[in-house]
Amino acid sequence: INLNPGRFPLKRLLYFHTLRDTQMVISLWRKLIVITLCITSIIYTLPSFLDQKTLQSPLFSWLPEEQISLGLDLRGGSSILLEVDIQTVMRERANNLVNEVRQSLRKNRIGYTSLNTIGAEGVTVTLRNISQKEMAYKALKKNSPHLLIKTMDDGHLEIMMDPTMLKQQEESVLNKSIEIVRRRIDEMGTKEPLIQRQGNDRILVQLPGVDDPAEAKRLIGKTAKMTFHLEADPTQRFNVMRVKEELERGGQMYSLDHTLNRQALITGEMLIDAQAKTDDQTGGWAISFVLDATGARRFADVTKKSIGKKFAIILDGKVISAPVINGPIPGGQGQITGSFSAKEAADLAKLLRAGALPAPLKVLEERTVGPDLGADSIAAGTKATLIAIVLIFAFMFLFYGGVYGGIANIALVFNLSMLVACLAFLQATLTLPGIAGIALTLGMAVDANVLIFERIREELRAGKKVTIAMNAGFHRAIGTIVDSNLTTIIGAGLLYQFGTGSIRGFAVTLTLGILISMFTAITVTRTIMGSWLKWFGPNSLSFGFKGGKQ
Repeated sequence: INLNPGRFPLKRLLYFHTLRDTQMVISLWRKLIVITLCITSIIYTLPSFLDQKTLQSPLFSWLPEEQISLGLDLRGGSSILLEVDIQTVMRERANNLVNEVRQSLRKNRIGYTSLNTIGAEGVTVTLRNISQKEMAYKALKKNSPHLLIKTMDDGHLEIMMDPTMLKQQEESVLNKSIEIVRRRIDEMGTKEPLIQRQGNDRILVQLPGVDDPAEAKRLIGKTAKMTFHLEADPTQRFNVMRVKEELERGGQMYSLDHTLNRQALITGEMLIDAQAKTDDQTGGWAISFVLDATGARRFADVTKKSIGKKFAIILDGKVISAPVINGPIPGGQGQITGSFSAKEAADLAKLLRAGALPAPLKVLEERTVGPDLGADSIAAGTKATLIAIVLIFAFMFLFYGGVYGGIANIALVFNLSMLVACLAFLQATLTLPGIAGIALTLGMAVDANVLIFERIREELRAGKKVTIAMNAGFHRAIGTIVDSNLTTIIGAGLLYQFGTGSIRGFAVTLTLGILISMFTAITVTRTIMGSWLKWFGPNSLSFGFKGGKQ
């Protein structure tokens, strides 16, 4: 038999896989591998079709725990579209740049008359003495070489941040926001959340099974930026800030102003753990925290050198506690006290463990999908898939007879079983478009069997014996099968790369279905047919209404 498998590696692999035996004799190890894969796929498929109560019964307790994760459109839940306020962070960076420029000019004794921000991109400064502009340029470049400085003849300087660095900072803010949101959702215990980027400044959060998103919005949207500031000296004028603390005494609320150093000595990034607990002294709720090595060392130094001063803890711009330092506190452990309820203390501990958002978040859109709508979608998708299976079964029986149509249909059943098993094992999220992808791959799966059977028919018409014709049919169909499926996989890969949400779910099920259908058509079908030939040894083949007996 003169066959050319081509240069494509997958074709050559499949070609030699089937060419080893022109008599369609299937080796024992190949049979064992196929049987093992088929049985394993059935075992991993069953949990997805059983409820939790049934799975916990002794009869089914041995089954794997992995089930297909249902998406928002099937299970119901909440969808929240958030916008990251990146401009707020950029303005903070510009304000920090003002402080850097001020300190650099004062350090080099360079006088100036005005120092202001230019939007969120930089600052402008006017020098007292025009002759010092070169000195100012060198001083600023020495401390911050990434700055773009433009000097004017009138002693006016424009100091801008590098656009490339600004772009990188914006990307960093968005990526960090996504990570913090993910941590906070994980703290809620929500299973299979979908958290992904949309555009340049938006985050899509889908919470399957969560009917009321109020709790999620409250935890997600709070910035939870915590810093520790030392009380400022009464004579200090620069680098100070005044922050209010809300206190409750006798059932009435009043405010207390604190004058603090602007520089934060300890930040929330130095926290490695935070837990809600009851205060041993007051009996109320508090939050115990543990600092990392850097924070612990700095905490010990501050408490050692600043005995008698207040050490204020600021959360999102408000003082939540301002205890007086009574002595050194080594070990990096402390406690935040305040008028906390049990829920407030627990929520604050969750936020501190997850970390502070680098930028405020704004809710742009909120949608809730009821479980009834999801159940209707599942029922409709299941009905469409079952109808597709019945029609495909009928087609294969009608055109290729009971034996070979039956073999193709058995391979199709294992195709569906392996696809569901892979989705469950990989914990992929199944959406309504994903069900459409499954139905589509079932229809495409029999294409390979059709090609193989038609090739076998051509060989029989050419006068070849049954075993040789069958073996040649598999060989000749491999190239066409690989080519046709490869182009579809490329399209599915592009959908996954550039699509979002449910489009990606469709691409995943389509790709898995194609790969599995190639395996079942070439390996499972050939194994069944080879075993059938060995057991029954027919001298002719019947191909239903279309082909008659050959």
